[in-house]
Amino acid sequence: MIICTERGLPRSDRVAKNNSLVFGKSNFRYVEPALEHYMDIDIYQQCPCHAEKKIKFCCGKDVIGDLNEVLAKNKSGQSTAALDQIDRSIKKSGPRDCLLTIQTHILITNGEIEKARESNELFLKTNPKHSTGLHHRSLILLAEGKTDEAVEALQDAMDAIKGNEIPISLANAFRMVGVALFSEGKTMAGRAHLKYAMVLKNESDPEIGRMLQESLAAPSTPLVLKQEFPLAPVPEAVEWEKRYVNTFRALDRGQFRKALKFLNKIDSEYSDLPIIVRSIAIVNSYLGRIDDQVDAWRRYSRLAGVSVLEGTEAEAIAQLFDTTALAATVSIVRNTYEIDGVDLVSELALSNSRLANSEAMPADPFDEGPPPRMNFLMLDREAVSDAAELTLENVPSVIGELLVYGKQTDRDARLEVITAKDSRFERVTSFITEFFGESISGEAVERSIGESTAMSELLEWRWHLPEGVTRKQHAEMVEAHREYLMVDEWPKLEFKILGDRSAEDAAGDPEVELPLRALVMMLENASQGQGFTDGLGRKMREKLGLSECDRITPEGDMLTGSPILQQHLEFGELSEAQLMSVQHSAMGVGNVRVLKQVVKEVLSRPDMESMPRDVSYSMMAHFADDDVEALEFLEKAKEEALNSGRPVGIYFVQEFEFKLMRGMTDRITELLQTIQMNHLNEPEVEYQLVRVLDRFGIGPDRGPIRGAPETAPADPGQGAIWTPGQGNGPQPESATESGAESSGAVEAKEEASGLWIPE
Repeated sequence: MIICTERGLPRSDRVAKNNSLVFGKSNFRYVEPALEHYMDIDIYQQCPCHAEKKIKFCCGKDVIGDLNEVLAKNKSGQSTAALDQIDRSIKKSGPRDCLLTIQTHILITNGEIEKARESNELFLKTNPKHSTGLHHRSLILLAEGKTDEAVEALQDAMDAIKGNEIPISLANAFRMVGVALFSEGKTMAGRAHLKYAMVLKNESDPEIGRMLQESLAAPSTPLVLKQEFPLAPVPEAVEWEKRYVNTFRALDRGQFRKALKFLNKIDSEYSDLPIIVRSIAIVNSYLGRIDDQVDAWRRYSRLAGVSVLEGTEAEAIAQLFDTTALAATVSIVRNTYEIDGVDLVSELALSNSRLANSEAMPADPFDEGPPPRMNFLMLDREAVSDAAELTLENVPSVIGELLVYGKQTDRDARLEVITAKDSRFERVTSFITEFFGESISGEAVERSIGESTAMSELLEWRWHLPEGVTRKQHAEMVEAHREYLMVDEWPKLEFKILGDRSAEDAAGDPEVELPLRALVMMLENASQGQGFTDGLGRKMREKLGLSECDRITPEGDMLTGSPILQQHLEFGELSEAQLMSVQHSAMGVGNVRVLKQVVKEVLSRPDMESMPRDVSYSMMAHFADDDVEALEFLEKAKEEALNSGRPVGIYFVQEFEFKLMRGMTDRITELLQTIQMNHLNEPEVEYQLVRVLDRFGIGPDRGPIRGAPETAPADPGQGAIWTPGQGNGPQPESATESGAESSGAVEAKEEASGLWIPE
């Protein structure tokens, strides 16, 4: 038997059921008692190092006493004593395989990786193709931060297994490798390894289940990756059917690499079959082979028989993993200027309307000494003092940061200027030299402190707003500015994937149409549809000469598969059951663009029973374009609930929180009293009301109602209407409270709100 790397695993009489989500049927027995089950072993038990041999004929009966002593000490938590005993046994009996196997296992568990590597190499020297030794090698490589090598070693271990019994201890290896792959941004590989760990365990694992669910629900996961990526079913009556079936069998055994070999063999004989090329892309993703994965997705996107929409999705996946495909990088630099007369410089800075004083820093951001005396935001124009005069044309943007340091023991007083080395750099440099020139001594010292991309810098603008800017005023400015950036400025950025051309210059070139479509698709879905309207996407495609994709007739896995393809379903042709299936799938991944279409379709069917109309109107309020429309939808939700005899209180709670967020505090006390007097006993109402009151600090011990002032939020994303189950979040700050600083690209980073459906 192989030594288990995890305690308390199922016994060897457990037989796996088909609980695989990605892989095919599992026809193998997952065996192996945990390490502590090797107590009081005798000469006729299977040897810890070679499961096919009894101890008597493997490592010899004279080692049994030492083995029992080692295992007893390890079980009682005396791992150091157990290792000492193994060392004594090796000196007495030699480096027998069972001793080395247990020694390596304990050393890995203790985190003594260097010693574990020595023990493992000694074992593999005489057993180069032993599953346990290769399994341990994988864990050692993982501990050393060599994730790619750990993946290959784990595949070596799976290939070395003979027969139909797979050690359960490998579940822990797949889990650990999966977590490491996730941490490196290899989402598809991480999911594949975690899923196989679940299959090996042959039972529900809450921790793995949580990680898998979070990988789909996490706002940081691009929408195009929020799908399972199963291989297509085996076609009937094709010459390569048997080899394709072997691919599934290999995947069922955790032999991803072997499955890839089968696929590559088919591809070499029957080239350019979409089903095979896509499978090659998927299995390469399981292995975390980024370059091969990117090449396969790109190849698939251009094959005959692949629709424009499917090809665009495949190219988008390739772009996510191809770091060379996007816009050029931009250096973030730090320029140091030595100065004379720090007090004079500080006075000058405080008097300039292009410098906005920020809160004092508690520590030096460069960790080089005391914190700066003062720090400022540098603006591209003079600040606007009157909110009524603020327009998109005169709103100042932050183009850099200025830090003022006093004289220190080992260095002169200085200015530190931080900015991006793009069009802002020259403006910042000119401003510093012109305004502080007489106080500057010597040349500036420039150092790079990081980098960004031209696209990120374009989309992550920062405004400096005056006091009194209303939320409505701010929202209108953000919407107009976003459209200007997307339609007028973004097409001017150069992308390597477009042949180092801008979208404008590449428009009309059929060779780069798919990459261009994919770039626009990823922008549309960067925030799961929030903040980037369908109309804006259409304007971008129209400007770039890109036609709209055809609608998809619903069928089979299309209803619960790709979230991108779901956005293009012909929703009017879906049955009620199909609509609910799509809605459930979209809810799980936060596919807002699909949810909008589903809800509209539901509301167009008055007799539909699966989703109550009040719930639909509540969701529409969440998707509303402005405050007035959102409140109108909530009123309709109340009406529908009353007409159908359903509880209505939860919608009063939604209205209450929404108005607090928007600073609409007029008659808010009456609304609260209505909830408390008439609806508190309805499902979810008391819980959600307490959550809202706590969020805004309202209550006997926390003070009176103090809704946020009707000024622009520091984070425009916080203005979205709450729907039950969205969870707790910070009270939105006003522009004044946040230092009047705003980012117009917050929506692109915003976490997708949860959408709770009342029973």
